[in-house]
Amino acid sequence: MHQPISYELLEKVAEAGILSIQDAVGLIDEKSGSYVDFMPLAILLHAGYIETDTENSFGREKVKAKFGFDTKSIAENLALVATPEGKSRDINGIKQQSWSSMEAYVFITAPGALRLEEFYEKRKADQERNTGYRVAILTAVLSSMISAVLAAWISK
Repeated sequence: MHQPISYELLEKVAEAGILSIQDAVGLIDEKSGSYVDFMPLAILLHAGYIETDTENSFGREKVKAKFGFDTKSIAENLALVATPEGKSRDINGIKQQSWSSMEAYVFITAPGALRLEEFYEKRKADQERNTGYRVAILTAVLSSMISAVLAAWISK
């Protein structure tokens, strides 16, 4: 059974416990070479299934910071993290410098862990249902074969 890429990413973050932001963007297969490739990871961040430990400082006060204000801006920022040091990336027609040296970590949240658990339970239920179908088909085929053998044996 194929699972959506966002579940694969969520599983990998959950298995690792905590990943550097560079390792997290390294999980993405860049096919188009644009920020769009990072949408699955951005969706997980925007939905709150995973978080970063980023902070903003206002004088002495530090507050939790989002990695972007919407899914698109998060994907653009992730693309900048994936851009090699010394290189730039075109984001919305503007050349932006790499963020590859950024120190940040990604981890699963409680809602992310619950969502993953729901996915596992649904997958298990689907597998059990499919097993039930296979057993029913096997039983029908075997009983047909046994009936045919008995009918042939009785008619002798």
